[in-house]
Amino acid sequence: ARALAALSGRLPEAFTADVAFKKPLYLPSTVALSTARADGGWDFGVRNARTGTEHLVGTVRPA
Repeated sequence: ARALAALSGRLPEAFTADVAFKKPLYLPSTVALSTARADGGWDFGVRNARTGTEHLVGTVRPA
């Protein structure tokens, strides 16, 4: 939800989101969100800011 909230204002009114959780994210942690425009929507990922470990990947596409 937080990753999608970070894209607020850039998302179409209606969209689909697919998310894959890769590894657990233990708190407290510092993470980095990466985003890229793709196919009229967005690709995004959440990684550990220190190690680069991928925790979540997702896509948002217009519905």
